[in-house]
Amino acid sequence: GTGGAGSIMIKDADDGTLAYFQVNGGNVQVQTSGSSYGTKLNITPDGEVTLPYQPFFRAYGNASWTTIAESDGTIVFPFAAEVTDQGGNYDTSNSRFTAPVGGVYAFHVCIYGKANSSSGYVSFYFRQNGSGNSQGYRLRDYSDEHERDKSLDYTQVLVLNANDYVDFSANADGDSWQYYGSHCVFQGYLLG
Repeated sequence: GTGGAGSIMIKDADDGTLAYFQVNGGNVQVQTSGSSYGTKLNITPDGEVTLPYQPFFRAYGNASWTTIAESDGTIVFPFAAEVTDQGGNYDTSNSRFTAPVGGVYAFHVCIYGKANSSSGYVSFYFRQNGSGNSQGYRLRDYSDEHERDKSLDYTQVLVLNANDYVDFSANADGDSWQYYGSHCVFQGYLLG
């Protein structure tokens, strides 16, 4: 190696793809020439591991109060504004995250809203490939303290195959329910 970096290169003789294992400034790095060339794994001299291409997204909704009526049925929460989307796996047009690889993923949602009456509540669902109405996915907000704003936080860990998608949906019952979109956040990332 020269210039403070030493590497071992492995090349596939059939298709010419490359992988480098190198030491660079004390960091141990793995670089590949996949869909985008670059360092895919970095281990610092202190043992800290960074994965710069690990899927991660964060999105939020519109700055307005929106009503979910009982007659609306199950709706997909619209998170149409991206804060970040590492890997380009989140689609703002349908508020879906599509897994680029199989693995265990963590998802988190923060919803800011309120019921319109004491009989109103809403069921929330993390849906995998369009389904998730089982009790294991169902989350509910029900309270006699209606018309009081509240923040609701939910986390779900899912095992996904490559190309599985996840969205977050809701269904109002008993009465309508309102949320303020710009205070609602949907995010997720690959655990491993």
